[in-house]
Amino acid sequence: MRTLIGAAALDDPTTMDYARELIGRGAQIRISYAPLERLIICDRSAALTPLDPARTAKGAVLIRESGLVAALVALFERMWSAAQELPPAEDAESQGTEPLSRLERKVLKSLYTVDKDESGARELGISVRTYRKHVANLMRRLGATNRIQAALLARERGWL
Repeated sequence: MRTLIGAAALDDPTTMDYARELIGRGAQIRISYAPLERLIICDRSAALTPLDPARTAKGAVLIRESGLVAALVALFERMWSAAQELPPAEDAESQGTEPLSRLERKVLKSLYTVDKDESGARELGISVRTYRKHVANLMRRLGATNRIQAALLARERGWL
Protein backbone atom coordinates (compact mmCIF):
# COMPACT_ATOMS: atom_id res chain seq x y z
CA MET A 1 0.00 0.00 0.00
CA ARG A 2 1.26 3.46 -0.88
CA THR A 3 -0.44 6.46 0.68
CA LEU A 4 0.01 10.19 0.39
CA ILE A 5 -0.99 12.45 3.25
CA GLY A 6 -1.07 16.22 3.46
CA ALA A 7 1.52 18.19 5.42
CA ALA A 8 -1.12 19.15 8.02
CA ALA A 9 -0.88 15.56 9.31
CA LEU A 10 2.59 16.38 10.66
CA ASP A 11 0.90 18.45 13.37
CA ASP A 12 -1.43 15.65 14.46
CA PRO A 13 0.36 13.16 16.75
CA THR A 14 -2.43 10.58 16.47
CA THR A 15 -2.26 10.58 12.67
CA MET A 16 1.54 10.37 12.72
CA ASP A 17 1.48 7.47 15.19
CA TYR A 18 -0.97 5.64 12.93
CA ALA A 19 1.13 6.40 9.83
CA ARG A 20 4.26 5.04 11.51
CA GLU A 21 2.35 1.93 12.60
CA LEU A 22 1.29 1.36 8.99
CA ILE A 23 4.88 1.82 7.85
CA GLY A 24 5.94 -0.76 10.41
CA ARG A 25 3.52 -3.16 8.75
CA GLY A 26 4.96 -2.58 5.28
CA ALA A 27 3.03 0.45 3.99
CA GLN A 28 4.82 3.27 2.21
CA ILE A 29 3.68 6.75 3.21
CA ARG A 30 4.84 10.13 1.97
CA ILE A 31 3.98 13.69 2.94
CA SER A 32 2.83 16.15 0.29
CA TYR A 33 3.19 19.89 0.71
CA ALA A 34 1.23 20.43 -2.50
CA PRO A 35 -2.53 19.98 -2.83
CA LEU A 36 -3.57 16.35 -3.25
CA GLU A 37 -6.28 14.83 -5.38
CA ARG A 38 -8.44 12.35 -3.50
CA LEU A 39 -8.38 8.95 -5.14
CA ILE A 40 -8.01 5.27 -4.40
CA ILE A 41 -6.49 2.95 -6.98
CA CYS A 42 -6.77 -0.83 -6.67
CA ASP A 43 -4.44 -3.10 -8.62
CA ARG A 44 -4.17 -0.53 -11.41
CA SER A 45 -7.52 -1.79 -12.66
CA ALA A 46 -10.08 0.31 -10.75
CA ALA A 47 -10.15 3.77 -9.22
CA LEU A 48 -12.47 5.56 -6.86
CA THR A 49 -12.74 9.35 -6.91
CA PRO A 50 -15.20 11.76 -5.28
CA LEU A 51 -18.16 12.96 -7.33
CA ASP A 52 -17.43 16.47 -6.03
CA PRO A 53 -13.94 17.02 -4.59
CA ALA A 54 -15.20 20.02 -2.60
CA ARG A 55 -18.00 17.95 -1.04
CA THR A 56 -16.80 14.39 -0.67
CA ALA A 57 -19.89 13.42 1.33
CA LYS A 58 -21.85 13.50 -1.95
CA GLY A 59 -20.35 10.14 -2.90
CA ALA A 60 -17.79 8.67 -5.23
CA VAL A 61 -17.51 7.26 -8.70
CA LEU A 62 -15.96 3.86 -9.46
CA ILE A 63 -13.89 3.88 -12.63
CA ARG A 64 -12.90 0.68 -14.41
CA GLU A 65 -12.19 1.99 -17.92
CA SER A 66 -8.52 1.14 -18.47
CA GLY A 67 -7.51 4.39 -20.19
CA LEU A 68 -8.98 6.56 -17.46
CA VAL A 69 -7.51 4.36 -14.70
CA ALA A 70 -4.10 4.59 -16.38
CA ALA A 71 -4.37 8.40 -16.39
CA LEU A 72 -5.25 8.40 -12.69
CA VAL A 73 -2.30 6.08 -11.96
CA ALA A 74 -0.02 8.54 -13.79
CA LEU A 75 -1.48 11.39 -11.71
CA PHE A 76 -0.80 9.46 -8.50
CA GLU A 77 2.76 8.66 -9.60
CA ARG A 78 3.42 12.39 -10.22
CA MET A 79 2.03 13.27 -6.77
CA TRP A 80 4.10 10.45 -5.22
CA SER A 81 7.32 11.64 -6.90
CA ALA A 82 6.77 15.19 -5.65
CA ALA A 83 6.08 14.09 -2.06
CA GLN A 84 8.68 13.53 0.67
CA GLU A 85 9.47 10.66 2.99
CA LEU A 86 7.86 10.77 6.40
CA PRO A 87 10.29 12.49 8.80
CA PRO A 88 11.78 10.29 11.52
CA ALA A 89 10.12 10.30 14.92
CA GLU A 90 11.71 12.38 17.65
CA ASP A 91 10.66 9.96 20.37
CA ALA A 92 11.45 6.48 21.63
CA GLU A 93 11.34 5.01 18.13
CA SER A 94 14.29 7.12 16.98
CA GLN A 95 16.25 5.95 20.03
CA GLY A 96 15.55 2.30 19.22
CA THR A 97 13.41 1.64 22.30
CA GLU A 98 10.02 1.28 20.66
CA PRO A 99 8.90 -2.34 20.43
CA LEU A 100 9.48 -4.05 17.11
CA SER A 101 6.56 -4.89 14.88
CA ARG A 102 6.07 -8.51 13.83
CA LEU A 103 7.35 -7.66 10.34
CA GLU A 104 10.47 -5.97 11.74
CA ARG A 105 11.24 -9.10 13.77
CA LYS A 106 10.88 -11.22 10.63
CA VAL A 107 13.21 -8.88 8.72
CA LEU A 108 15.81 -9.13 11.49
CA LYS A 109 15.56 -12.92 11.52
CA SER A 110 15.96 -12.98 7.75
CA LEU A 111 19.31 -11.18 8.10
CA TYR A 112 20.59 -14.41 9.66
CA THR A 113 19.10 -16.78 7.10
CA VAL A 114 19.20 -15.17 3.64
CA ASP A 115 22.09 -14.00 1.53
CA LYS A 116 20.24 -11.59 -0.78
CA ASP A 117 17.58 -8.93 -0.31
CA GLU A 118 15.52 -10.54 -3.04
CA SER A 119 15.39 -13.81 -1.11
CA GLY A 120 14.45 -12.07 2.13
CA ALA A 121 11.72 -10.03 0.47
CA ARG A 122 10.30 -13.09 -1.28
CA GLU A 123 10.37 -15.07 1.98
CA LEU A 124 8.40 -12.32 3.75
CA GLY A 125 6.05 -11.62 0.85
CA ILE A 126 7.05 -7.96 0.46
CA SER A 127 8.79 -5.98 -2.25
CA VAL A 128 12.58 -5.73 -2.31
CA ARG A 129 12.31 -1.97 -1.88
CA THR A 130 10.13 -2.36 1.22
CA TYR A 131 12.50 -5.02 2.59
CA ARG A 132 15.50 -2.72 2.11
CA LYS A 133 13.63 0.16 3.73
CA HIS A 134 12.97 -1.99 6.80
CA VAL A 135 16.61 -3.13 6.94
CA ALA A 136 17.82 0.50 6.72
CA ASN A 137 15.37 1.61 9.42
CA LEU A 138 16.44 -1.21 11.73
CA MET A 139 20.11 -0.44 11.14
CA ARG A 140 19.45 3.21 12.01
CA ARG A 141 17.56 2.27 15.18
CA LEU A 142 20.35 -0.09 16.21
CA GLY A 143 23.16 2.29 15.28
CA ALA A 144 24.66 -0.40 13.05
CA THR A 145 26.98 0.33 10.15
CA ASN A 146 26.31 -2.94 8.33
CA ARG A 147 23.81 -5.79 8.29
CA ILE A 148 25.97 -8.24 10.21
CA GLN A 149 26.44 -5.71 12.99
CA ALA A 150 22.68 -5.05 12.96
CA ALA A 151 21.92 -8.73 13.43
CA LEU A 152 24.45 -9.02 16.25
CA LEU A 153 23.21 -5.87 18.01
CA ALA A 154 19.60 -7.02 17.69
CA ARG A 155 20.48 -10.32 19.35
CA GLU A 156 22.49 -8.49 22.02
CA ARG A 157 19.51 -6.24 22.82
CA GLY A 158 17.13 -9.18 22.95
CA TRP A 159 15.21 -8.10 19.86
CA LEU A 160 15.43 -11.65 18.49
